[in-house]
Amino acid sequence: MSTLNLTPHKRWPLYGAALLLFPTIFVLGALLGRPPLIPVLQSPAFLLAAIAAAFAGNLWPILTMRVDDGQPRVVHISVRLLPLNVAVVTAASALGALLLGYGLVENFVLR
Repeated sequence: MSTLNLTPHKRWPLYGAALLLFPTIFVLGALLGRPPLIPVLQSPAFLLAAIAAAFAGNLWPILTMRVDDGQPRVVHISVRLLPLNVAVVTAASALGALLLGYGLVENFVLR
C-alpha cells in the first residue's frame, strides 16, 4: 500500500478543480435553462468565493515576489510554469469574468 504524498503545488490543482465544479455546474445549468436545485449553488457570494479561492490557491505556488531594499526599490516577480496550476488559474479567470459579466448584463439593462 503506497501513500499519496503530494506537495502543496501538486495538491492545489485538485482543490481548485473541486472548487470550480460548483460555478461550472451553475453556468451549465443556466445555459441549459435548468438552475441547480441546491440553493447554495445559486448564491453569488458562494460562487465568487469558490472562484477566488481556486484562483488564489493556484496562483500562490506559481507567483513569487521579492522586494530589494535600496535606492531605487526594485521588485522582482518570477513565475513558475506549473501547467495544472496555470490551467486552474485560467479556468477560474474565465469563470469569474463570465459570472461578473452575466451579473452586469442582468442588473444594468437599458430602460
